[in-house]
Amino acid sequence: RDYQNAVSEQQRVRANLEAVQPDSDLYRDYIGKLTALEADIGQSNKALMEKNAQADKARQALADYIAKLEI
Repeated sequence: RDYQNAVSEQQRVRANLEAVQPDSDLYRDYIGKLTALEADIGQSNKALMEKNAQADKARQALADYIAKLEI
C-alpha cells in the first residue's frame, strides 16, 4: 500500500473501532487491520528515511565533485 492510502485507511479503521463493541469479533478484526496498517506505515517511513539519506549522500558527493572542478 502506498503511504497516503494506508494513513487514510488507518483513519477509517480508527473511526470504525469507536462504533463497535470492544468484545466483538469485528472489533478484533479492526485491531488486526490497524496493527497491519501501523506496520505498513512504519515500513514506508523507514524506506523514506533511507531514500532521503541516499539523496543527501548523493547531493554531498555532487557538491564535493563540483568544488574540485577547475575551470
